[in-house]
Amino acid sequence: MKNRTWKGVSTEQSERVKEALQSHGGELDTEVRGQNEAWRIRLENVVFTFYEKGTLYFSGGTGSAVEAALDDLSKILTETALETKKEFLVGMDETGKGEVLGPSVLAVVVVGKEIAPKIDGELGAADTKKKHSFQAWDTLFRDLDQYRGHGLSYEIETIPPWDVDKYNVNKLMDIVYQRLLSRLLSGLDSTKCRIILDDYGMGNNLHQYMKSLSKAGAEVRVEARADEKYVEVKTASVFSKWRRELAMKKIGERFSMPGFLWEAETLETR
Repeated sequence: MKNRTWKGVSTEQSERVKEALQSHGGELDTEVRGQNEAWRIRLENVVFTFYEKGTLYFSGGTGSAVEAALDDLSKILTETALETKKEFLVGMDETGKGEVLGPSVLAVVVVGKEIAPKIDGELGAADTKKKHSFQAWDTLFRDLDQYRGHGLSYEIETIPPWDVDKYNVNKLMDIVYQRLLSRLLSGLDSTKCRIILDDYGMGNNLHQYMKSLSKAGAEVRVEARADEKYVEVKTASVFSKWRRELAMKKIGERFSMPGFLWEAETLETR
């Protein structure tokens, strides 16, 4: 199993996690060594560590007790993020905004609530705030892409740098997000959707569109750092970073070619 990291874990949740781990045979390590560690529990061949700032880390490993414990932890730690009666979890995130080279990339995903725990498991400890190689993003993308058509759907679109230079980037993002949302929500009942946008400072047009979705019965939220809390937004973040790293890889290959001649290229939306 992959390493896992959960952030924003409350004190109450941490105590429930500790009890769950111990009920599966986990042993509390009374000699806490790491800085800022609140507690550490060993279960079979793995270690669960909880830090004072609300981060829980799982070192990865296998075993029947570990699998059972992770199922319990998933219920405890995702219940707040999944605390909704909505059937479809819609997440929106972007990457590359403000970068000098390469495109800005926007992604919108729809995750069926029933497969959200599985998607969360595939995401593992992936930190979307840190830079990773294209291979790392590509592996993660493929792990997630296997659910496409089986509870997961998504749209990705790039904004080329020459458009960013020419127009207001936030207004461009508003337009693209509305277009992608319209495509993915087509045929879905708005009353069954939760829609969460990682806040970038959206303009009035997208605000009005989101407001109309809310009036139609959707649960709409705009939150900063939403990718740290909601599986659907983190998935959108991974997809946007995968597409941008693919674009940067192609740019790098062009620069390395003998007799390189810049030629503007826009990647097709997958």
